[in-house]
Amino acid sequence: MREIKFRAWIEKDKKMVDLSSLEFDRCGFPEAEGDQILFEVGYRKRKSDWVYKTARNIVVMQYTGLKDRYNTEIYEGDYVIGINRITEAEIEHEVTFLNGCFMFGNWNAHEYFNKHAEIFISGNKFENK
Repeated sequence: MREIKFRAWIEKDKKMVDLSSLEFDRCGFPEAEGDQILFEVGYRKRKSDWVYKTARNIVVMQYTGLKDRYNTEIYEGDYVIGINRITEAEIEHEVTFLNGCFMFGNWNAHEYFNKHAEIFISGNKFENK
């Protein structure tokens, strides 16, 4: 079973953070107080360490369960470069989640890893626009 992890882009602060918890209400929406959602940054344990941010300023991304050649975790929104096994051409794609599957361009993750000898992260859609 793969590890379920998330990170978030905080637009207002122009900052990427790891999420150690994210709570949802019974309808599946993030727990909110007015226009804010509560999430815990990093791996802090005390409630006083929790940070409030407006829901409009946060984009949550899920970990794919895959790592690149440098052992860096690959998340939605990352740009990855794969070196084709046959042609040795470099191809860059954004990682997306579509119809229940992580996609690397037009390939699902399994196909992409099978067709490319080396894969590494070149950036993400928020910090490297």
